[in-house]
Amino acid sequence: MLVTRRGRSVGCGVAPSVIATEIEPGLRVRDDGKGIDPQLLAQGRREGHFGLEGMRERAAVVGGKLTVWSALDAGTEIELTVPASNAYVADVSEPSSADDGGR
Repeated sequence: MLVTRRGRSVGCGVAPSVIATEIEPGLRVRDDGKGIDPQLLAQGRREGHFGLEGMRERAAVVGGKLTVWSALDAGTEIELTVPASNAYVADVSEPSSADDGGR
């Protein structure tokens, strides 16, 4: 995969995976790129940029948790987990009496 950022491109592999559990499903994305500066991760954002901060805010909206692991020259892994109560729809396989067309 080729990732382009502000005119410079870096070839890196990206590996998405689904975390399928009944308690806390989620998504994990890992790359083998340059990584994120640990100081930047500690701050949570860089002036004028909203990527990590925006992802954390969106995770919070659905009651989820965003976790970021990274090291310089070692890539980055981002994991989003969401409580099952917010992620799964109630079982709709049984029609309700209102759905039977009045029969």
